[in-house]
Amino acid sequence: MTGDAYEVDTALVGQLADTVSGVGSTVHDDAGSVRVTPDAGRSSDEVASAFNDLSAVVAGLAAQVGGLADAAEVAAGRYDTADEAAQDRFAQQQARQSPTPGGPR
Repeated sequence: MTGDAYEVDTALVGQLADTVSGVGSTVHDDAGSVRVTPDAGRSSDEVASAFNDLSAVVAGLAAQVGGLADAAEVAAGRYDTADEAAQDRFAQQQARQSPTPGGPR
């Protein structure tokens, strides 16, 4: 879709959203691998707790990325709908204002 000041390629936005969603899923799946209990002697509990906290943060980040991907897809769909409606409305307005063939000018 195009406008006077900008161009939005909603197919590209959809592809981007799919890519971002894939990355988010991969990161979410990999977040569990951070949850380990390392052999760090007396500090093992503290290190394990830090890794678990890191895993939770990574999983939260992955969820946020997934949300952004979903929002991009929704925005692209809404843009298409709004753009098509505006084009239809503009065409209707032009048809009303155009003189009919053979009619008064």
